Amino acid sequence: MSRFISNNMDRNQISLIPSSLEEMISQDNPVRVIDLFADSLDLNQMGFRYATPKAVGRKPYNPAD
Repeated sequence: MSRFISNNMDRNQISLIPSSLEEMISQDNPVRVIDLFADSLDLNQMGFRYATPKAVGRKPYNPAD
């Protein structure tokens, strides 16, 4: 009986999980349609006051939005 687990893992692997959502979500996943739809919404037209950030600084946070 072996004391070690032997497998064909790459010891040079940097991380166990993909580094971005693009790598985790397949190209034919339905969530991509939802993402495109959400990106196409005009949040300013819908009444969100802080949808367009200023040129500098961080985005404001308004819990009422």
